[in-house]
Amino acid sequence: MSLSSRVCYFLTALLAMAAGGTAGAQVWQPFGTIDYTHDLQPFAPFEIRNFSDQPGQRNGYFFSWDAMYWAMTGERNLIGSPNAQAYAMNLWPGTPFERPQVFNGLEDSAPNAKFANGLRYEFGYNVDHHGWLVSILDGPKASEIEEYGFADEIFEHEWIDYDGNEDEEDPEIVTFHPHPNSGRVTILFEMPPGYLDGFFFIDSDGDGSVDTPVDINGDGLLTYDDLVSYLTTYDMVKVSNWTEMDGVELMKTYRFKPTHRGSMVEFYYGARYLRFRDDFRVDASGGILTDLNLPLATADYDDRTDYWNTIIDNHIVGPQVGLKWYHQKGRWTINTQGRFTFGYNIQDHDQTGRLGT
Repeated sequence: MSLSSRVCYFLTALLAMAAGGTAGAQVWQPFGTIDYTHDLQPFAPFEIRNFSDQPGQRNGYFFSWDAMYWAMTGERNLIGSPNAQAYAMNLWPGTPFERPQVFNGLEDSAPNAKFANGLRYEFGYNVDHHGWLVSILDGPKASEIEEYGFADEIFEHEWIDYDGNEDEEDPEIVTFHPHPNSGRVTILFEMPPGYLDGFFFIDSDGDGSVDTPVDINGDGLLTYDDLVSYLTTYDMVKVSNWTEMDGVELMKTYRFKPTHRGSMVEFYYGARYLRFRDDFRVDASGGILTDLNLPLATADYDDRTDYWNTIIDNHIVGPQVGLKWYHQKGRWTINTQGRFTFGYNIQDHDQTGRLGT
């Protein structure tokens, strides 16, 4: 049975139980009553009375439309693995300091608490103390985009002593920045030991791609002793988060007698379906995991970008109870209400991505 079929079956069963348990044996139906008729006056006569009087109970069909401005809160995210450990690359032999440990550079990224717009439609009817209420929630929909890092740049160095001999005979080097191991944003993954060991390359001709390996230990040969451990860093990281909520409620209502001050109290019970969708995407460019050998002038943006997109859909369905209090004074109405759902969450996960272009 599909998800939508299960939801419809569950709501139908709750509706049947709610309808069967009311007084009058099938008198109070979801779409109207058997023993009640409306006059359906297109232009009802106006009512003259003192605004200081308390209003009486209103019977019949009703419809309301609410514009909402809700705060959407969520946990700040760690981008990368919390268990990964890495150390700065030991590029120059003989350095007097130990390699410092490197941590994830995005430990507190989107989403922030955001306000978002949404709509709510409610319609139904009341006769004396009984009625039905249908509520439809459309939104809110919150979005947030944050970017980390800097754009690509090219730096020229007049002279770099790569072999450590201090003889100033090394050629002039034009280094394309970012370098595979000098990205500005660190995102660590759990890697097997030696998985990202490799030679250190530079851009010797300034064409925007690294092409010349460096003799790290200065023995004139490229051997395994010249390998370095690269860090998984990126130069530009864009984090996007979209959150969306919608749903529908069907509830039987019971309206108590007005209080001596004219306040009204209504009790609801029925069923609710709520869908909560969260879409979290990371786009990262530059660094060891993207293809820096593609020239900037001809490379597609997608060819130089890693991404991973995670979508989680929460389908929550279950019985619901609610209570509403409202008081009308002249043209003004004050109300407060609360609802509680004992819901079962059917959760769907979907993740797509690309690493190591």
